[in-house]
Amino acid sequence: MRRIHKGDCPNILATQAAAGLVQLENDLAQGIDLNFNSNIYNHADVKRSLKTSHRQKCAYCERYLNGDFGDIEHFRPKGGHVDATTGELREPGYWWLAYDWNNLLLSCSECNRSHKRNKFPLLDENQRNIANKDISQEEPLLINPAEEDPANHIEFNRWVALPKEIDGTEDPRGMTTIDILSLNGRRDLVEKRRRRWEEVAEARMHGIDVSSWTDDSREFTGMFQNQINNN
Repeated sequence: MRRIHKGDCPNILATQAAAGLVQLENDLAQGIDLNFNSNIYNHADVKRSLKTSHRQKCAYCERYLNGDFGDIEHFRPKGGHVDATTGELREPGYWWLAYDWNNLLLSCSECNRSHKRNKFPLLDENQRNIANKDISQEEPLLINPAEEDPANHIEFNRWVALPKEIDGTEDPRGMTTIDILSLNGRRDLVEKRRRRWEEVAEARMHGIDVSSWTDDSREFTGMFQNQINNN
C-alpha cells in the first residue's frame, strides 16, 4: 500500500448523492432492504477519477488492474459490517456513506470480494455508532490509504509486508490490514512482489539507478519507497 491523493469529487456524486440518500432513508423507514443505486457510486466518471488517482492500481495490494476493470470499494462497508467477535454480518452498514467521495476507493476484485468484503474492525467496538450516523469516535484498524500514509504502520523486509514495531509491539493497524487483505498470504501476489524486488536488487547490484521504481506509476510503490528511500 502507498499514500493515495484523490482529486476533486466527481460531479455525479455532488448532484445525485442527495437523492440517493433520500431513497435509502425511505427504505429504512419502511423496513425493507436498502436499494443502493450503483449507477451513482459506480458511474464511469467516478471510476475514471479513481483510476487516475490510483495510477491504475489497486488501493490495497498495488497490483495493476490490467484486465481487471476494478471494483468501487466502500472503505466503510455500506450494507453491513462483520462482527469481529461472532463473524456475523451486522446490518445496516454505513449506508449514508454509500455515495460519499471520501469513502470510495478502487480495488482489484480479489481484494474487494475475497478479502476486504464487509470487514471493518475498530480498535474499540463500543465506539461504533451507526444508529446515529456518527463516525467521529471511530478508530479503524484498517488503513485507508487515501486518508493517511500506510508507511506509518506497514514496512517491508524485501517483498514481505510487516507491521511496524512501536516500543517493541507490532502496530495493530498494520497487523490487521496485512491480515485482512492477506498481503502475505496470496501466493501470486507475493510471487509478483518477489520478482519485482529481485529485478530491482539485480539492477542495483550492477550500478543501475532504480529511483524510478519509487514513482507512483509503478506497481508496489509502497514496497520500493519504503526500502529504496531508506537505503
